[in-house]
Amino acid sequence: MAERTAWIILDDDNFDTAVLEHTGLVMVAFWADWRGACHIMAPVVEHVATAFAGRMQVGRLDIDRHPHVPSRYGIHTGPTLLFFAQGKVVDHIQGVISTRDLTDKLHALLDPLDT
Repeated sequence: MAERTAWIILDDDNFDTAVLEHTGLVMVAFWADWRGACHIMAPVVEHVATAFAGRMQVGRLDIDRHPHVPSRYGIHTGPTLLFFAQGKVVDHIQGVISTRDLTDKLHALLDPLDT
């Protein structure tokens, strides 16, 4: 049985439909398998994807396997988190962040959208 994750796997082909055409908040984690910091962030991303399920979409995009989308946004390394609302980047984080700080950031981004 395949492992089920709370996020969607993004690539150069499905990014526009899954992220830019989504009407709510979308957090995209740009990562590279060889970066230790990306492995540190994986459980943080998994936690918020589960905790905020139904309120927002979370996706992961491997910048080495799918370089076109990261180049569109000037992303050269992971982990980088971009936050999209109605197809536009509304915030970003580069590097490692704690679960608490990311949760606080998501509440700040979601609260205006929920009203």
